[in-house]
Amino acid sequence: MQLRSAAMHMWAETAEAMGDLLGLNFKWDGDTPVHELLRLVSKAQHAEESDSSLDEHELSQRTLLTGEVAGLLKQQVEGEGPS
Repeated sequence: MQLRSAAMHMWAETAEAMGDLLGLNFKWDGDTPVHELLRLVSKAQHAEESDSSLDEHELSQRTLLTGEVAGLLKQQVEGEGPS
């Protein structure tokens, strides 16, 4: 049995869905744009729960990584992704 907040559940579901689509386990250590984006999303969730926020660099990185990951997902859906 797992106990987690709604935000934690959404993060886990997102990580699993992207992992299924791209064929990787994003819940564990790794060094891809998806891993980094998920780390920043997790950090943002923690910051929100502790009444703080990401710094400007982290916000900028999150925006850049969101675009990069969206491109990777689009390639995979369209059948152009890595095999």
